[in-house]
Amino acid sequence: MTEREEDKQYNDIVKSLIGEEICSLSNSQYFFNDEKVDEDLGEIEIETVSGLKVCFKLLSDGESVGAYSGDLYVPSSFEVNDGEQASWKKIPIEQEFNVTGSKIVAIDTMYDKYLKFNSEVLAGWRVKLANQNYFVFYNCGDNAKILFNELPDDAIEGIVTTWQPI
Repeated sequence: MTEREEDKQYNDIVKSLIGEEICSLSNSQYFFNDEKVDEDLGEIEIETVSGLKVCFKLLSDGESVGAYSGDLYVPSSFEVNDGEQASWKKIPIEQEFNVTGSKIVAIDTMYDKYLKFNSEVLAGWRVKLANQNYFVFYNCGDNAKILFNELPDDAIEGIVTTWQPI
């Protein structure tokens, strides 16, 4: 499967959210020794009132994102060293505005073009809501991030970010 075909597959899954009303927004939060680690948001789950669940995730290349339908994947806990525990929990995402009850009216893809290599990757999505608010899920250097009503400002020399409607 070429990179573009894979992008289309992910975008088709994400596109299914358009017209849906959000009933919850959650993430698979990482904890170390029961303390929340905020560097990486982890995967997110958008659940709609119709029962549709779409999850956004980072891909293993450290640059791009993917999506899947269904329940949020929450990894099993494990012991790192004696007395050190890594765990994950599904928790509601803290929001700057309440997305619950908001209808998704459009979604844009975020592409990062690496000028040096002349390659482009699907780096995130902007989810636009009927109430004029939006949120962005994106890959920020191997960490998942979410922003509310603001675009990423993680400018890196040699990378050009563009937005395209799904």
